[in-house]
Order: sequence, then C-alpha cells, then structure tokens
Amino acid sequence: LESKLFKKIIVSTDSPVIAKVAKEYGAEIPFMRPQNLADDFTDTKSVICHAIEECKKINIKFDYVCCIYPCVPFLKSEDLLNSY
Repeated sequence: LESKLFKKIIVSTDSPVIAKVAKEYGAEIPFMRPQNLADDFTDTKSVICHAIEECKKINIKFDYVCCIYPCVPFLKSEDLLNSY
C-alpha cells in the first residue's frame, strides 16, 4: 500500500483467518483459492493463473500482476518501486 503502485491488492488464500487479516490491512479477497491449489506442491504459476481467471470473471481488469510471497515480511515499498 505504501508504494502506491497498486490500485488493488488481492490476496489469494484458502484460509478464512488469512483472508480476515489481509482485509484488516487493506487487501481484497474477492474469491477463495480452491483446495487443489492450496498445498505444499502447488506451483506459483498455477496460483497466479487461477487468480487472473477469477478476477476476469468478476470484471477486475489490470495491466500488470505482481506476486509478493508471504515469506518476505521485510519487503519495503522502495524495493517494489525499484523493481517496477
């Protein structure tokens, strides 16, 4: 949010607890991730493709996608800006 790069921040999760926390911090969860994409063996591409397709179904449009893993809690907005 601090980077101001994104119009929307959408979290893909199968967990109601994670969804609740994400909403509290300003993210949107317009769909829940299906169980078949929520295990330790699912690749990132499949999760992102699913999210893109779900967004299209509910008319959320975008030009770019940014994947930020939850295992990088010290990511700074300047890192995102430099990457962009």
